[in-house]
Amino acid sequence: MFRRLGNRQVIVVSMLLVAGVIGSAFGQTNSSSCTAKKSCGECIRSPDCVWCSQPRYERSARNPYPRCNTATKHLAYPSETRCRDDFLINPSHEFELRKDEEITKGSEHREAIQIRPQNVYLKLRVGQSFDLNMQYAQAEDYPVDLYYLMDLSKSMEDDKEELSNLGNLLSETMQNLTSNFRLGFGSFVDKVGEVKSARVSGNLDAPEGGFDAIMQAIVCDQIGWRQQARRLIVFSTDASFHYAGDGLLGGIVKPNDGKCHLDSRGEYTYSTIQDYPSVAHINSKVKEKSINMIFAVTAEQIDIYERLSQQVEGSSCGVLAADSKNVVELVKSQYQKITSSVELKDTASAFIKVSYFSNCVDPPTWVETNKCSGLRVGDVVNFKVKIEVTECPKDPIDWRQKFTIYRVGLEESLTVDLESICDCPCETPGNPGYEEFSPECGGFGTLTCGVCECDEKHFGRKCECDVEGGGGTRVEDDSGCRADNTTDIICTGRGTCNCGQCECFQRENPLEKIDGQYCECDNFNCPRESELICSGPGHGRCDCGKCICNPGWSGDACQCSLLQDTCVEPGDTIPCNGHGNCVCGKCSCNTTVARYYGRWCEKCPTCPGRCEELKDCVQCRVHGTGEFNQPEICENECVNFPEPEKVDVASSDEESEEKYCAFTDHSDGCRFYFVYGYDVLGKLYIRAQRTKDCPPEPPIFWIISGVVGAIVLVGLLFILLWKLLTHIHDRAEYARFEKERMSAKWDAGENPIYKQATSTFKNPMYSGR
Repeated sequence: MFRRLGNRQVIVVSMLLVAGVIGSAFGQTNSSSCTAKKSCGECIRSPDCVWCSQPRYERSARNPYPRCNTATKHLAYPSETRCRDDFLINPSHEFELRKDEEITKGSEHREAIQIRPQNVYLKLRVGQSFDLNMQYAQAEDYPVDLYYLMDLSKSMEDDKEELSNLGNLLSETMQNLTSNFRLGFGSFVDKVGEVKSARVSGNLDAPEGGFDAIMQAIVCDQIGWRQQARRLIVFSTDASFHYAGDGLLGGIVKPNDGKCHLDSRGEYTYSTIQDYPSVAHINSKVKEKSINMIFAVTAEQIDIYERLSQQVEGSSCGVLAADSKNVVELVKSQYQKITSSVELKDTASAFIKVSYFSNCVDPPTWVETNKCSGLRVGDVVNFKVKIEVTECPKDPIDWRQKFTIYRVGLEESLTVDLESICDCPCETPGNPGYEEFSPECGGFGTLTCGVCECDEKHFGRKCECDVEGGGGTRVEDDSGCRADNTTDIICTGRGTCNCGQCECFQRENPLEKIDGQYCECDNFNCPRESELICSGPGHGRCDCGKCICNPGWSGDACQCSLLQDTCVEPGDTIPCNGHGNCVCGKCSCNTTVARYYGRWCEKCPTCPGRCEELKDCVQCRVHGTGEFNQPEICENECVNFPEPEKVDVASSDEESEEKYCAFTDHSDGCRFYFVYGYDVLGKLYIRAQRTKDCPPEPPIFWIISGVVGAIVLVGLLFILLWKLLTHIHDRAEYARFEKERMSAKWDAGENPIYKQATSTFKNPMYSGR
């Protein structure tokens, strides 16, 4: 259950759809492919073909022009043989707005309207397109229902304690993002305050029954999902999951029915009765209920849940700490990631192609994409949705279909009531141009759109030939089997004339057919690519010497892909990085302003590449150093980062698309190297050198010894120098003394400074007695 956490007026997301029509042809149709069509319905299924339903309009020497041809060809026919304009059938598209209410923010008494228009009717020919111009505006304070679905197995017991403490913090954090917020917990209890009382249990195997819980959280009314709200399920676990078929291990073979089976206490009652849901079943319910899944799982399980998120629409993944302490930040970041992007999808059948184009916010040019990210409140995103009918279903009931165009994760959608133009009115009883047992057909057939459909006993253009050889008028004239009066060749030399009609030869290969009114067409003389006609069945088919390409392909041999995915570098949204054009699935780079090159025109002489972007994750994944040197930080910051392949030497060929990167690890001064590139699927790969290139360690002992030795040596030299200077000084003083002594001219008595060795003192008081 949810409990109300906010009741402030909500400013809802708005999406404005302005309907616009561009009735564009799917491509120029070869006139020869028109002329081979034998009925009006078959003719108008080619976008440029026009049918003449005028009675008695027959190809002959006087009038060699076929009923089915392009409009240009029909108008070029001579006036005396041209089909009257009121008999030309060239249907065009029809468009009608059936519900077109204005965008509203919503109030207490009225639900918000985010999509405009809400319902349209569209009638299209095969191969023609219709454009809807759409706008999406990011919401402010849009209602959010968040349901935290937690694995309460024994291994998650410490996480349960942490979650109970973080419940209020999670509520406060989400209320800062939107005031109209409600929070629920698990599939067993109805509010955060009861998390501590939830019981945990042990398992007999590693995978958990999370899919059962997810299914019940999605489909059960007891959960309390609001219709006008963004619905989030945070699925928290430290283990993998059971899916359809695993129930057989417990003797359970009944498939999951996708219905609610919660009792009055909120406990799942069918765990021993029906199998787990499949991934496809979960995905269908997520789309049906407009749910956004957030898989908050531990690092050991992130790989398998990333693959799961790719199969579940509108889902994302995040690494959960071992004790779930980072759950609040994880939910906040994933919520912001969801709300800052928009993705359009549809429920159209295989007979309808829906293409999306957008210029998102800043780029000035339109690119083929159904996603825009990095949006802020108030940003307006423009979308152009192109709708095409690719072919007519075999069952006429399917000629009219309804499908929706919706924003992933939201309940509202645009309903398109589409009717495919696959036949002509004159082929339906009760319409002008439809006449049973028509005199124009000798009374043996029905005149439809100017052509006779004979009963089972007659054939011929006017049903003039009898299958049994009698009852009809045999026509021996073979002029009806010649394309025009300029040739005598019957049925183009590839058939026989029977009662004025060509019967084409059969080929040894049953897949090869010769057809056409004069056997002028076949399905095997078309351009080839790699020895395959029209590049193979997946690309196109051969029709009267011309390749009719499947949706998404073009070129004489349907060898060129119209999709631009192969021209978009992983992690980017703009084909060829905006430096070239996507031609035949490959980038043709611009060289006028700057010389760009590479698979996605991502390289140029001054381009930095992605080395700096990839450096930190390579450094922490391979060497355990750098800004993300802590294992938890590395796992959180490098979630979608490919695991680097460790090699002895990281090197790249100059002729390849690989980029060589080298950096210095500031923690030890060593150099580390890696190479990145993209495989054939456009997926990033990295080869990193397992060892770093470090400078040799300095000889500390010899350095210290050298320094000490140098100090001692300098000291000794100083002492010796001092001793030498002292000795020289003493010698000089002694020499001077000797010189002075030798040059003296007086003796001891004459020496004025001489004093005797004895001194005499006289007492003045002594009188001599």
